[in-house]
Amino acid sequence: MQYSIAKEIFGTPWQISAMGIQQYHPVVAGMLNGAVIAEEAEPRENLPYIVSANTLQPMAWSEAEDDMPEEDSNKEKVIHVMPVRGVMMKHDMMCGPRGTRTLANRLMQADADESVIGHIMIIEGPGGSVNAIPELTDVMEECKKPVVVWVDGMMCSAHMYVGSYANNIIASRSTDLVGCIGTLIVFRGRKSQSEEDVLKEREVTIYADEAFQKNEEYEKAINDFL
Repeated sequence: MQYSIAKEIFGTPWQISAMGIQQYHPVVAGMLNGAVIAEEAEPRENLPYIVSANTLQPMAWSEAEDDMPEEDSNKEKVIHVMPVRGVMMKHDMMCGPRGTRTLANRLMQADADESVIGHIMIIEGPGGSVNAIPELTDVMEECKKPVVVWVDGMMCSAHMYVGSYANNIIASRSTDLVGCIGTLIVFRGRKSQSEEDVLKEREVTIYADEAFQKNEEYEKAINDFL
């Protein structure tokens, strides 16, 4: 388990939906219990690409300068498409999406390319670490080309925060989940002067004052269900 990822998971406030917590809790629990996480290449659906502004045909986009097209062939105007999928973290994950620092570099590099006339961010995620958000939103504010967000199923919490910096937001279908604004932090430990028994640990979730509606359905189901 990467130390930087563990520190971000357990040491920072989060903006994430209850659905995201349920989805990723078994993964985190497995890591804490010694499960070996195999390093994997970035999923293909997470890789950025470009679309021709003339033909609307997708083309490959390379981040390596040696692989960039020659100047003569680079005159065609294109739209840069950058997926933002999975739990949002500042740092790259061994077996998951790239962190927002990497995504911000991708966006900044594409925005500086003269052939790029705009950006489409495909967002699909339940939220993530609060510390991850400024890495991406700072660059979005500096973009000289327009940024349009396309919601691919879910744009909640931290992903909603990032999406709000776009020039336009487009939902892909009526079943998209959009919203769940607010910040939370989870504390776990034993009460003071409790017996030295790890099974008596308590877990407390604290929401920001203005996030009183965040995960409301989830909290009611857990705490009030008879």
